[in-house]
Amino acid sequence: MTFRLWLPAVWVAIGAFIIYGHSIVVGVFQYDDLHSIVGNQRLQSLAQVPSYFTDPGAFSSLIFGGMFRPLLLTSYAITDAVAGQNPAAYHFGNVAIHALVGVLVTALLLRLGSGAAGAVFGGLVFVAHPVNVEAATYVSSRSESMCTLFLLITLWIWCGGPARSAWRLVLGPCVFALALLSKSVGIILPALLLAHDAMHHLVVLAEPGLVAGVSVASWAILGCCRYLSGLCFKQSGSCSAHRSRARSGRTGGDPDEGARLLPAVAGVASWIEC
Repeated sequence: MTFRLWLPAVWVAIGAFIIYGHSIVVGVFQYDDLHSIVGNQRLQSLAQVPSYFTDPGAFSSLIFGGMFRPLLLTSYAITDAVAGQNPAAYHFGNVAIHALVGVLVTALLLRLGSGAAGAVFGGLVFVAHPVNVEAATYVSSRSESMCTLFLLITLWIWCGGPARSAWRLVLGPCVFALALLSKSVGIILPALLLAHDAMHHLVVLAEPGLVAGVSVASWAILGCCRYLSGLCFKQSGSCSAHRSRARSGRTGGDPDEGARLLPAVAGVASWIEC
């Protein structure tokens, strides 16, 4: 990476910390943080990391809170191992990842032909845009930043031009898989690659296997993890039932009331996730 690329990237990273640095000092756990981080005992040991890739129930302490985002959980577990449940450490992680995404936006603009001033402007607009505030300041939205980070890395790899070497075709699907393991919305990547090639008049149809290979390879990895998750549930019994019994035993609450509320809350959660 040349000085021409480093300098704009440094300015954008500094800008991200200037804008959101205060959230590291005053930030607290809120909303979904309370069940996915604070109340989630499975984040308190790095020995649990392999289970994140097989058990969606590891995502939350709630009986209906299962989601498959193992790489996100791994980042939480590492933060917990280093700093415990210190909100400042988690918020620092969010701001740092958001700054890295801004750096990648800047680097992509440079690679696509923008001048240094235009790349810095584009990167700063990205990091400062109100639509990204939640990703930078709300710990549970780290999945958005992580997914975007790996999508942009894959796009950076893809932007090498029409003569794509073998290592790019191998590395691209691997990084794409990391995006999917952060949040499933990463599946939009093939459309982004096609849009890039169409805008730059590359002959996509002459290489029909490239985009398909990226998608199929990454979905294969994700599918294997989900299959293992199903085996885990069959062998160990229903994770939801186990959590329900534990929850009832701790709180002494009315299990019938929980059963009545569960379908409605789960429906809302599913709608938000989509």
